[in-house]
Amino acid sequence: VPAPEIRELAPPTVRFPKNRHNYRFVPGKHRLEDLPMLLEEGVPSFRERSGLVVCNTKRSAYDVWRTLREKLPGEIVLFLSRAQAPRHRARVLRYLRLLEHRGLRHFLVSTQVVEAGVDLDFDWVFRDLGPLDSVVQAAGRCNRHASEEKTGHVMVAELKGEEARRPFCEYVYSSTLLAATRHRLSSVETFDEGAVSSLVEAYYRDVEDRTLPSPDLWKGGIEEG
Repeated sequence: VPAPEIRELAPPTVRFPKNRHNYRFVPGKHRLEDLPMLLEEGVPSFRERSGLVVCNTKRSAYDVWRTLREKLPGEIVLFLSRAQAPRHRARVLRYLRLLEHRGLRHFLVSTQVVEAGVDLDFDWVFRDLGPLDSVVQAAGRCNRHASEEKTGHVMVAELKGEEARRPFCEYVYSSTLLAATRHRLSSVETFDEGAVSSLVEAYYRDVEDRTLPSPDLWKGGIEEG
């Protein structure tokens, strides 16, 4: 049976009408405790603007939440995870929408539960390294409504715990997806939303190349005859 034809539904001429946010990738592995410093250095006025931090595990999200509450005394710092009861999550989401509607500064630390089906808008987003498509999903919460008055900031870095031998992303995602993401993000480090389409396309090619067996895999290993 021939493989089905795969067609891109969006024509190649499609472009975002406005650059909603800029991306910045910070290479290397960073301690979770250093996240406030990364934000200070990489997100303009991060303390004065509402922000979202997306983590890869419930434990790392909880630890980041505690860290930010300590570093941002007096600020509204909320936590969201699928481990919470549905009623609790719904209450947090209602509160977030109220804060956004009233224009009150707030911060949210969340697991990947916030990446799909959640209509929230933040001035900046930090995403612990994950597959590139997940990074783009999280970035969709940054200047979501394309404000003409501001450009959002998306930062991506690889976090690890104090005693952890591996970064948190490696406990959740396959090495193939992570290697392709590191390769693509390291090749640019900074880019705007308009570059996302071509970057994601190149990322999927990388994943395919890393997944499909090499044509030389069995060369010389099987006797012809």
